[in-house]
Amino acid sequence: MALIQDKPRNTVSIMTALIQKTNAIDYLTLNFRSRLLFVLLYLIAAVNFSATSHQQNTDNAKKELPFISPLESTYITLLNQKEIQLAELEIYFQEGIAQEDAEPFDPILASQVENTQTQNFLIPTSDIRTHRGANETTGSASITKRSRTGTVFNANAEFDIVHNNYLFEKSGAISRTINRGKLTLQFVQPLLRGFMFSEDAMNEIASRIEVYARYYDSLQVMSQKVSDTLSNYWELVTAKKNLAIQIEAVKRLEKLTQDTQRLIDEGQLAANEINQPLKQLADQRLQKALAEQRVFAAYESLKFSMGMTSPCEVCVDKFNVLDDFPAVDIQINNLCEMLESWTRLSLDYNFNLIAARYRIEETKFVLKGATNALLPQLNLFGGVTRSNYSLGSRADRYYTSLEGRDPQYDSFIGLTFSTPLWNDGPQGLVKQATARNLQSITQEQFLTQSILRNLRTAVSNQIQILKELEQANIQVEKSRELVKNETIRLKAGISTLFFVVNFETLLTSSLLTQTELQRSYFQNITQIRFLTATLIELSEDKDQVIVQTIDKIPEFSRCANAQYKH
Repeated sequence: MALIQDKPRNTVSIMTALIQKTNAIDYLTLNFRSRLLFVLLYLIAAVNFSATSHQQNTDNAKKELPFISPLESTYITLLNQKEIQLAELEIYFQEGIAQEDAEPFDPILASQVENTQTQNFLIPTSDIRTHRGANETTGSASITKRSRTGTVFNANAEFDIVHNNYLFEKSGAISRTINRGKLTLQFVQPLLRGFMFSEDAMNEIASRIEVYARYYDSLQVMSQKVSDTLSNYWELVTAKKNLAIQIEAVKRLEKLTQDTQRLIDEGQLAANEINQPLKQLADQRLQKALAEQRVFAAYESLKFSMGMTSPCEVCVDKFNVLDDFPAVDIQINNLCEMLESWTRLSLDYNFNLIAARYRIEETKFVLKGATNALLPQLNLFGGVTRSNYSLGSRADRYYTSLEGRDPQYDSFIGLTFSTPLWNDGPQGLVKQATARNLQSITQEQFLTQSILRNLRTAVSNQIQILKELEQANIQVEKSRELVKNETIRLKAGISTLFFVVNFETLLTSSLLTQTELQRSYFQNITQIRFLTATLIELSEDKDQVIVQTIDKIPEFSRCANAQYKH
């Protein structure tokens, strides 16, 4: 899979979440130096908050709190979230499995040395006891290597040094030292089972493919957690804005109540006219209390989604976020045109789909290995042996026999054949591997359908939200005018409190509706980016995670010009 080369990047001056590869495998682990730099820069940002975020908050008390933007909240999530760290450890764990599965192909070096001391040497053929001593030293060294095509190579060297303390002292018929040596080179070549697609070789390849699948699983977890954080961030902004609306509504009703009481005192209204604004004021104060509770719940949800639970890399007890949503650009003309490009992005770059496709390839290799195990065992073997010996009156070096003249050579070649009568074990493995392969294919198809369905739903929702938001903006504007005009009419004595209170309620309701639509708009953008794998992306060298512009939909030009490769 190739990344989109012309994607725009965000440069975050305060926070970075660098992710590096280790052991030449795409294993994600957060760089310690980057974490330390992150924390230091974050603390500096918190100290200098009053100089950098005064446009977001005018309250002096709020200026003392560190400000976290939506983009910065995503980087805190990447650093803190335990589920992301667990996903990274799953990669490390799978690397261990892949390394373990490579064990059958490790070269094996073996050696042995043995020395035997003999007293009162006995000659078995003549039953003569020499009352002499003897010693024998034997040794061997071999190296064996099994290739992934199934061929087994072996090189073996043996030596034997026998030293007798003059067996026949009078005749000298037997030398005191005999030095024997042998060098063997041999091979075993499977012709059916174990050739090219052996279970061990295929399982090793499958394990290494699973490493990459786990890699994209971890990216999916990162993307999901970033999506959750952004959703909770916009929920908190909504709760804060709703609370501000309720506070303003309470202030307006308090003023209306005061004005009503003044008119009653002046005799312009009946005494019971105060009941309606008082009842509405009580209702509004209840809504304000509920809004305060919603702010608290949204705040805690955001902290949890950012992983701000001890222990964590970046932990602050209190922080501030945006007071209002970014500006919304209401354009729906080209959303349908973008759907085709977004669909291509989703099918080519969605992390879940990429992991599923790796697992399809993984099960194919496992099936090949299981199918190969059904074959009979037919092996070709052969080799050559060089042997020699030397006689001497004193002990020679162990390799003397290998240097002697006119050594003896033996060559051999042969076949071995074996097969189980029922072969139940391999047949069962083939059934399991076939089922796994079909399951992985079905899972990929299911994910594709689910992504396409969710993407079309998200695009449809975006179009509907923009239409509703356009009308909500008009409704807010007209409601403000109605309240303003009806208040003037009330003071002029040509209106009633019922209309004023009713229009106040309509204004508050329209403001709350506008806020909820704004929340839905930005949360839906997050959903579109999540499905199209444009919420977070990899850098060109795949060692960094890039968080894209999170308050705008993926750019159409980028989608149209992207090159899609596998």
